[in-house]
Amino acid sequence: MEQASGKGYKKWTKATRRQRQAYMERVVQAVVLRGRLFYAHFSQTTDYLPCVLHTAARALTTTAAGQQYHATVLIDGLRREERQRVGRGLRQLGVAAKKIRGLRDESDEFIRLADAVAGFVRDYLERQAYVGLLYQEGVQKGVLQEV
Repeated sequence: MEQASGKGYKKWTKATRRQRQAYMERVVQAVVLRGRLFYAHFSQTTDYLPCVLHTAARALTTTAAGQQYHATVLIDGLRREERQRVGRGLRQLGVAAKKIRGLRDESDEFIRLADAVAGFVRDYLERQAYVGLLYQEGVQKGVLQEV
């Protein structure tokens, strides 16, 4: 999807509007991503880590639907010294995290996908013209889910 859209390994903010739209069109059409992409919108805080923890916990418990699971949690920019705090926070929220790692956007296609979804949802919330119908299609097809 990254290569076909022309977005490549670029961060969302570095991609052109045409590349962003082409990339998200492919994401929305990908049957394999249905029920797999979650987001949350927080308007009353800018404290990044608690927002990430709550979103991850809600996404994992929604996906697990009561079944047992063990998750590997990858968080963009998580420093090594924050791993224990994140693990403790996730456990307090009822998440069975087997492994917690921090990655940089450029190094992993899933982190780049998460970055793109976050940017796309932000563009939608800012009412950018190219996003409206594509966002609605993503929600309708179950590719994008708010938790």
